[in-house]
Amino acid sequence: MADDPVATAASNNPLLSTLSTAIKAAGLSDTLNGEGPFTVFASINSAFDKIDRATLQGVAADTDALAEILTYHVLAEQMSSADLVAGGTFATVNGAELTVAMVGETLVINGGAAAVQCAEVPTANATVYLIDTLLMTPTTTEAATTTTTVPAVSSTARTVPTTAPAGQTNIPGPSTAPTNVQTTVRVETTLPTQTTPPTQTTQTTPPTPPPPPPQTTLPTLPPLPPLPPNTP
Repeated sequence: MADDPVATAASNNPLLSTLSTAIKAAGLSDTLNGEGPFTVFASINSAFDKIDRATLQGVAADTDALAEILTYHVLAEQMSSADLVAGGTFATVNGAELTVAMVGETLVINGGAAAVQCAEVPTANATVYLIDTLLMTPTTTEAATTTTTVPAVSSTARTVPTTAPAGQTNIPGPSTAPTNVQTTVRVETTLPTQTTPPTQTTQTTPPTPPPPPPQTTLPTLPPLPPLPPNTP
C-alpha cells in the first residue's frame, strides 16, 4: 500500500473492498488519488455490515449523500496518532468536525462511535487508520429526524363569568391563552354547625309573704254608771 495513492491502495486491500466500491460509486477515486496529503479513516468491510441494508442501499443510490459520508472520513493533512490525540478536534474535507481521543491503548473517534483497528498505515499520499464503524455526518443524522408541524392554536380565550353562585369561586383565565378554556374551581366550604344552647326555663317561686300579725282582742269594758243630774 505504501507505493500507491490511497484510493488505489484501498482497492488492493481485501479488508477495504466495500469501501473501495463506495469510493468509485461516489466518484472520489481521482480526488483521493490526488496529491494530498490526507489522513483517511477507512471503514473495514464489517463496518458496513452494521448498517441496516435498506439504509445502506438508500445511501448508495444517492451519490451526493455517499460522497458527503466518505469525505467525512478524510482530513486534508497527514497526521500521526500522537498528532490526532494532541489536536482532539478536526475539520474534515466535507466541513463537519470529528473528534479523536485515546482510551486506554485504543484511538476512538467521536467519543467511541468508532475504534481504530490498525493505525498509521502509510500510502503514497496519505496515512490510513482502519476503523470498525462507518461514521455518519451530523447533517446525515439531522436529516433522519422527523419534523413535526404543530397547527396554530387560537389565542382567544372564553370570558369566564365573574359572578359565581354561593359556594363556588370562578377564576377567570388570562386574556390570552393557547386554547379556549373555561376554568371553574369549585370551592366548597363546610362551616361548623352552630349549636343553639337549649333555652333554660327558670321557674321563679314568689317568696312566701309573712304571716299577718296576730289580732289582739280588746277586753269588753263594763258599761259606765249614769251621770248624776245637774243641780242648779
